[in-house]
Amino acid sequence: MASLNKFLIFLILSVYLSRIIVVVDGIQLSSVEYPDESNDDEDEDDDDDAAEELYNKTYSEYSTELERSIFSKYSTKIRPAKNQSAPTLVDIHWHIIHASVNQELQTLTLHGHLFMRWEDEFLGWDPDDFNGIRIIQARKWHVWHPKIRVANSISGLRAHQDISPVAHVLIQTHSKEKGAMIEMYPTFSINVGCYFDYADYPNDINNCTAIIYSHAKMTEVVLRVYESWPPTLMLGWGGQESKRIISDFEMVSFTNQLLYYINGTATKEAPVTERQKYGTLPILAGTLQLRRHTALYGIGILLPCLVSIAINICSFYLPSLHMAVYSIMSNYFIQITFLQEFITKLPLSVSRVPDTVVLYGVSMLFNLSSFFIHVVLIILTKKNGTDTQTGSQFLTYFPSLFKSKSIGKNCCLV
Repeated sequence: MASLNKFLIFLILSVYLSRIIVVVDGIQLSSVEYPDESNDDEDEDDDDDAAEELYNKTYSEYSTELERSIFSKYSTKIRPAKNQSAPTLVDIHWHIIHASVNQELQTLTLHGHLFMRWEDEFLGWDPDDFNGIRIIQARKWHVWHPKIRVANSISGLRAHQDISPVAHVLIQTHSKEKGAMIEMYPTFSINVGCYFDYADYPNDINNCTAIIYSHAKMTEVVLRVYESWPPTLMLGWGGQESKRIISDFEMVSFTNQLLYYINGTATKEAPVTERQKYGTLPILAGTLQLRRHTALYGIGILLPCLVSIAINICSFYLPSLHMAVYSIMSNYFIQITFLQEFITKLPLSVSRVPDTVVLYGVSMLFNLSSFFIHVVLIILTKKNGTDTQTGSQFLTYFPSLFKSKSIGKNCCLV
């Protein structure tokens, strides 16, 4: 019995000990953290979503994000130079697509684009941060730009619209530290006054200049010729030689020149000292050379004038004085008819009367003189009872008349 009791007590204690071990193991297992398969699945889904978002992101979205990044702290009122003592260099290029001349008002209207380029030290970014984007397009009022105006504009209250206030801007980054290069090409419609001299009509050559300048002093903005290129004239596609004629003029050339306006005068010499630069405005003058194009001048004006002179000369060789008078009168009316057309086409002269007008006036004067000569001849020949005229008779009439008068005087003296 004693041994049986000991066996039962041992069995009961072993059961209790096994339960205690199971409970302790459960507590330890619950305290250990095992990787959750559901969390792994969620992380994989997040990576897939990020990759899908990166793949499906469009260029416009990257560009919009880039604009928000670079323009968030950008101010258009501050000149884009980290060293404000150094001026901003602005390259300018003329591109003419059309021109019109009003020779009565002596004005020139130019249409085209004004290419400008400068460095902005505040708008740089790292292309790797924005999917490799190096160039973006922005609006003109989003960036700092030089205030360019036309000095000799005749547009009056609309002079501020000669150069379009709306233009697209290209921003090309160098790096986040070095900044970016800005290119802007606004359109313009410039109307300027000119000094035209038509004294050499129809071979007159005139120059007309359009002057643009920057509002800022030379210590802030310096204008330069874009890559030292000459201005371009592109009036149409293809060969430009046959497309440079506008109205009555041919555009010979268009040149530009960099000048400096200081103390009320424009000079080619650049200022040297900082004091001179502070009082100097950089200006860019574009000069258009115009040569008159009168393709029908020889047939429409010169030929009738020469024919009139020939008729005037031939009138002295007609067989009858009355026929000569009628011929001269007809010639005179023809000259008056052509003179009216000639005067309507003739431009205003500034310095002197054109040589062609002098030629036409002399031709009319000779015609009128011939008329009076023939009238005198008719009166004189009526005394002799003849009404005929030949070239030889005309050439010998006056010498014989003076000779007979001199003989009569000598006889009277004897």
